[in-house]
Amino acid sequence: MTISSNIRKAGPFVGNGTASTFAFSFKVFQASDLEVVRLNVSTSVETILVINSNYTVSLNADQNSNPGGSITLTAGALASGFNLVITSDIENLQPTDIVNQGGFYPDVIEDALDRATIQIQQLQEAVDRSAKLPITSSADADALVADIVALADNQTNIDIVATNIESVNTAATNIAAIIAAPDEASDAAASALAASGSATAAAASESAAAASAAAAAASLDNFDDRYLGPKSSDPTVDNDGNPLVVGALYYRTTTPIGMKVYDGSQWLEASAASQAALVTYEYVATAGQTTFSGADANSLTLAYIAGGLIVSLNGVVLRPGNDYTATNGTSIVLSVAASLNDELNAYAFSSFNIANTYTQAQIDAALSLKANASATVNLTGAQTISGGKRGTITALTDGATITADFATSNNFSVTLGGNRTLANPSNQTAGQSGAITITQDGTGSRTLAYGSNWKFSNGSAPVLTTTANAVDVLVYFVESSSRITARLVSDVK
Repeated sequence: MTISSNIRKAGPFVGNGTASTFAFSFKVFQASDLEVVRLNVSTSVETILVINSNYTVSLNADQNSNPGGSITLTAGALASGFNLVITSDIENLQPTDIVNQGGFYPDVIEDALDRATIQIQQLQEAVDRSAKLPITSSADADALVADIVALADNQTNIDIVATNIESVNTAATNIAAIIAAPDEASDAAASALAASGSATAAAASESAAAASAAAAAASLDNFDDRYLGPKSSDPTVDNDGNPLVVGALYYRTTTPIGMKVYDGSQWLEASAASQAALVTYEYVATAGQTTFSGADANSLTLAYIAGGLIVSLNGVVLRPGNDYTATNGTSIVLSVAASLNDELNAYAFSSFNIANTYTQAQIDAALSLKANASATVNLTGAQTISGGKRGTITALTDGATITADFATSNNFSVTLGGNRTLANPSNQTAGQSGAITITQDGTGSRTLAYGSNWKFSNGSAPVLTTTANAVDVLVYFVESSSRITARLVSDVK
């Protein structure tokens, strides 16, 4: 049979977490002739899989009339986020040996021709994925590859220039004009004034503006005084060691990454125009005051509440909707009245910067974090905390049935005045842990039964110390909404 198809690749197959077997329809001579490549889409890393380790092969019996077969991944389905391609990797060798006066078998000759055709198809498949010079080009292919690599290595700088191309073009035009006619820069202002005598006022104004631009360009030592290139931290001088000029730019390569601009006294995020719209309001409360408005602080109005608002009382950040409500452009209303001389701070933004370009200093200022103020604990992620951290011990109400509300505290105490049942707590949530101190009253001999959610070692509920005024501590950990693992520390003295 002839090879009537020039297809030498199957796929790419896109992983869906379900399919583990993938078919191909090109001829091979044996299973080891295949090459299977897996792509991690998120990292662009390709991995060549190993036959019988990463996959097995099932070939169609007659590769001439029914070429191809399928491969099956040994680890199971191809996961989402991965692609798979099947091709052949037949060595560029000619193993057919035809000897003088030997047998002449058409199948042997046909397989040899098929092998050569497959090798050509493999080369063509690789060439089709390669960058190629036009046939009429006289360029050096090695030099072209070197240029491509150089462009890739400088992609960051290329992106920076592309982002600021308008400023680059303007500066280049002004520099070229100065180099071509340096005297014209100093004469430009005089020419503009002279033009005002013979031209219209509008033309004179336009000429004066051009003179001002030329003079500004002339004040630069070089273009690198304006754009300082990529740097890891805020520079204090330009690339020549001279003082920074207003409007100087550089690309910060460390967090927070992005373009920064010099305003004459400090470096600002070039992309964070909304930062300029941060407005601060400070109020000193009267006794029982609940409503705070712009008139209470230098006649300012809260015009930026729609964009974003942070409110703190005596350094503690308040929760919107719970601790206060805000009316756009009018007032802040506290849920609980402030005391005399309480300090309320409001930080209003015209818009939130979702590109994460606020500096840590700005965040710290917005939250009124000071060295001697209470620190803020992150709700997620690992964190090291120094100093003691204590939870309130909540007294439970003694009665025939005792029910703890796990939403109010982790630690509880109760003094038993009779035989009681510790019921399943309300608001039981996995991950909570704590302790319940159980004290006998002056009579003693009080017993304690437990709700079905309380679970103990070997399934046996512990027995309390029944001596008068004896103290036991029940230590617990909430496994789920229906299980609480507990252990009794008996007769604590």
